[in-house]
Amino acid sequence: VVEGVPYVFGCYGESRELCYDCRLARADRGPIEQISSYRYYAGPSGWTADATEPVVVFLGGPHRSSVRLLPGRGRYVHVSIEGFGDHIDYSLSEHPEGPWSPPATLTRCRLPSDDPDAFCGYPMLHTELSDPLAPSGVVVSYDISTLAPDGQERRRENPDAYWPRLIRATVP
Repeated sequence: VVEGVPYVFGCYGESRELCYDCRLARADRGPIEQISSYRYYAGPSGWTADATEPVVVFLGGPHRSSVRLLPGRGRYVHVSIEGFGDHIDYSLSEHPEGPWSPPATLTRCRLPSDDPDAFCGYPMLHTELSDPLAPSGVVVSYDISTLAPDGQERRRENPDAYWPRLIRATVP
């Protein structure tokens, strides 16, 4: 929500190396439940009611991405995990519509050392857990999954290794 207006990012379309084009809409014309309330970011030409015109603002991984305002920095941060990844990427922007900085590694995921098929996904920013005295700090949760054929057995034998993580990291 920016100045009382809800914004929403949607990542969809053809996958490119397990990444999707993410576009932006805002509900500045009425209730969020009504499609007619939305305007779509169409680049330098501004906002449009035509849902076929939005431009790509950044790429997101195949899992959930998350965008939040960094408290104390006046910038937005986007976190995502590319493909079946082992690290969380971040990008920064002064505005929800961008321009967004190129992705950079925020932190490596803590994966089970005995599972070469493990990966992390579904990153979520938790600004409600931010430290007001650390304006560059973020709190991110992520899940651990595996593509190992015996993945279910691995989870049963060592549930802590595959439990979701909650970490603090610093955005440079």
